[in-house]
Parts: sequence; C-alpha cells; structure tokens
Amino acid sequence: MIKDALLAAGSARGHLSTDGASVEAPIVAGSLNNMRGAWLLQTAQELRNCITLEECQADRLQLTLVLLVLLSAIFSMLCAFAFFREDKEDITPLTPQLMVKETEMRVNLPLSSHDDNFSITKQDGEFVANVTVEWPDPFRPGCGVAGQIRVYNSQQVLGIVSARHVMNMNSFWQVPHGLALCREKHEMFAWVEVEGPTTFHVRHRTGQPLLTLTGELNPGGTMDMEGYNLVGSKVCWLKDGKCAVVQHFDAGMVFLSFLAIYLHKRLQALPAADHDQPASGRAETKDEPIADVPVAAPEEEVPVSASPEPRS
Repeated sequence: MIKDALLAAGSARGHLSTDGASVEAPIVAGSLNNMRGAWLLQTAQELRNCITLEECQADRLQLTLVLLVLLSAIFSMLCAFAFFREDKEDITPLTPQLMVKETEMRVNLPLSSHDDNFSITKQDGEFVANVTVEWPDPFRPGCGVAGQIRVYNSQQVLGIVSARHVMNMNSFWQVPHGLALCREKHEMFAWVEVEGPTTFHVRHRTGQPLLTLTGELNPGGTMDMEGYNLVGSKVCWLKDGKCAVVQHFDAGMVFLSFLAIYLHKRLQALPAADHDQPASGRAETKDEPIADVPVAAPEEEVPVSASPEPRS
C-alpha cells in the first residue's frame, strides 16, 4: 500500500518510479512527455482513420482536385464579370404600342418625292399612323433643323425624325449623327449613320447597334431595302411602297428609320442653297462685296465734316 501511494504521489509531482525508489525529474520534462504522448495519441487516431497510406493519398488527391475546381470556377466568374459585364441601360422600345404581335406586319408606306402628308395603313386598310414632313422657316436665322418628320395618330406623337445641320459643314448628311430618331418631346432615342448610298446603321444613344438597312431608296423611284438586327437576322424589308416587319420587333422604329433615309434622300436632292440657307441664315448676304462696307462710311462722314467749315 505504501508503495502504491508513493508511486501515485511521484507521478502527480512529475517523478519517475521504477522499483519503489523514486527518481526525481524536472517538471518541464514531464510536460514534454505529456505533449509527446498527446501527439502520439493523435497520430494513432489518424492511423486508425486511414488504414493504409494509399487511402490517405487518395483522400488528399481528391481534396486537392476539389480545391482546384473551386478556384477555377471563381477565376472564370471574375473573368466573366470583367470582360462580359453589360453596363448598358435597358432599352425601352421607341414605340411600344407598335410592337408586332402577329407573325408579320405588312403596311403601305408610300414614299413619294413631293407629298409631305400621307398615312401608313395595313394591307387591309386599317389605319396605323399619319406622317407629316416639316421644313424649316427660311426667314428664321440660325435654325439648325434641315427637315423634320412627325409620325402620329389621333392620340399622340409616336416618333420624330430630325435632320440637323452642323456648323462648318456644307451639307448635313456628311455628319454621321445628323439624322436623329426621337420620342415625342424630342428625347433622343437613336441616330442613323450613313455609311454609303446603300448602307445605313441605326444605333441607340448608348452606342448599341439596333438595325442595319441596306439597299436603294429613291423617293418616287426605286425602293428595295432590307433590315437586319444585331445577330444578322432579317427583320424587315421595304419594296415598292410595301413594308413588312417580323414578329416581336418594334415596327415604329423601322418606319422611322426608313423615313429618316427618305428625308436624307430628299435633302440630298435639294439645291445646296435651299438647305444651307436655314442653317446659316446668311444666304442673302453671301454675294455682297466686303469692300462696300468701308466705302459707305466715308460718304456719310464727308458732309458732316464739311458743314462746319463755311460757318467758321
């Protein structure tokens, strides 16, 4: 009994006992022994969980593969946000009330060379909208509008086509943004870029392409054009005064785009003086010689300076 008590006391104080005689050991050494024992127990537990070394390696390889897949997914998402992020605003259709709901919408679009007022009607005669071509007042100086087309019905203005002059240009059509498609209160929606005599691009005000029109449109003459969307699908066409628009597309924007080209062609057919005069407001004074101005001044000053001399 005494031997058992001594052994228990020696173990509690960090002593070592062999044959009944206690051998003192430092408390630090006892702590290290305890730490080694804990590590050995942990290692033994891991060995129990992994019976063989091959199984441990397989688990590690599986965890490594999962980690690589997760990192790859995160990297791919970062690349997608960096390179394919869309900062563009949601585009509201120019004329939501003219979105095509049927399979195809066919209308009559009579684009003559002289009529400034006409109507857009469906093939069965149903009314769609009225069209009015407006020309600026030639006696209004400084007016930057070369021409304007309004599309409206009995309730509201559906859209406006505005052709504007730009300073230091001989004619407005040389400027890529001279043709604007606007909403009712002249709110800018898109512009029509003139690439050539047979190619026109309609772009939203944010720069996003909306429609590409190719072909010929001569007021009162040949009319054969086709329209393609951003992905290259044919969405509309115009031939001999007949226009068609496919389903789920903004027919109003198509009408205004064709009318913008129509206005562009009519302005091109006008003499240069006719559509340059409203922009400058100085067409009447271009032919006056500059030398007449200093000549007129001395003629008025001569009698004023000569009148006092006889009185003195």
